[in-house]
Amino acid sequence: MNTAMPRAERVSGMDAWQLYQETGLQVGNGMSLILVDRSSVIGNLRDYVVSALDNRMHLMPAYRKVLYDPWFNLDRPMLVARPQIDVSAHVTALPMPAPGGAVGAAKALAAVRAMHLDRREPLWHMYVLEDDDPGYAYLISVVHHLLVDGDSAIEVTGCLMTPGDLSTRPAKAVPESATFPARPAAIARDAAARKARRLRRLPRLVATSARVLRGKWAARHLDVKAPRTALNW
Repeated sequence: MNTAMPRAERVSGMDAWQLYQETGLQVGNGMSLILVDRSSVIGNLRDYVVSALDNRMHLMPAYRKVLYDPWFNLDRPMLVARPQIDVSAHVTALPMPAPGGAVGAAKALAAVRAMHLDRREPLWHMYVLEDDDPGYAYLISVVHHLLVDGDSAIEVTGCLMTPGDLSTRPAKAVPESATFPARPAAIARDAAARKARRLRRLPRLVATSARVLRGKWAARHLDVKAPRTALNW
């Protein structure tokens, strides 16, 4: 049994905004539609996807991170990487909407796009769409922007698409320097330190804002027009 203290990492301001801007109608998920060569997969496609993901999960710490924002947290939310997750709970087989093919997959994509991810679990999900066509199938990958940015998304995609058995590769862990123990005292200290740093930057921010406002006021009389081009006669 692993009794080590879980470690938390504070999300960035931009990542926190991806959470704050969510409403009943607005989601912060990134999505991709993947065309699969069904002829290369023997047996149930969903089971194959679960097995492939489980085989690579130790290489993708982003897919094991869960949102952590306890009531005593006084700063931005945190992420905590679980040692293991139930991959099967993150993969769902969907019926293909009529008329099937790319049009049916687009309809399924639109329906999934409106769905919120469960914040109590790692913020990703995979949907499997099978058609009457024995040659091809579709996957819909949903990942919250909180978990991946451009670089990490490319890294995760590369890991998912690498063929073969990856279970023997060394596990990839979250750098310890970017985390702290996920206990109340450590969380409070980190929040206090971050707020203190922001307060120290406040005078410089006020000075910069005042300089920008003075510049705008000084240029208020200027009549600036866009140059004439082939696009704005």
